Amino acid sequence: MKALIIVADASYKGEYSMTVQALRQLGMEVSTGLVSKAVSINFDVDLTDRLGEGVLDGYDITAS
Repeated sequence: MKALIIVADASYKGEYSMTVQALRQLGMEVSTGLVSKAVSINFDVDLTDRLGEGVLDGYDITAS
């Protein structure tokens, strides 16, 4: 199963890392999507310009 975590800002860094850890413990493949270039984290999916229909296809769960 695949999960996508959508990050808008880095206000809650602990929340992000806890979510990633929990999903990985469940055996999920976790990707990170970024909706703001002002955030300095590693990401897999750039959502700053193309957040629209179909972008979330292929993921079983999304978290933001």
